[in-house]
Amino acid sequence: MMVAHADYHDLEPSLLVLLDAVKALVCAEDLEWVRQFLDHGEYGVALQELVDVILDETLRERRRISVSIYESILELAAKMEMESEDLR
Repeated sequence: MMVAHADYHDLEPSLLVLLDAVKALVCAEDLEWVRQFLDHGEYGVALQELVDVILDETLRERRRISVSIYESILELAAKMEMESEDLR
């Protein structure tokens, strides 16, 4: 998860937009859990935890995420040089 220091400034706003986009899918407690990682600059962990939360909630509620949310997740993972397997 090596990201150049200058790129960190781009990650946090994108992750916050993603958090806002999924707030209807996950509970506030889970969003706060993910936000704590963001607050400490742990962007890769935040994305991994968010994906876990989304998967748990969507499977439990039998809902689907939108294509735009999915693409946002993949885009952020690519920026952080994470493999899709890292998000499971």
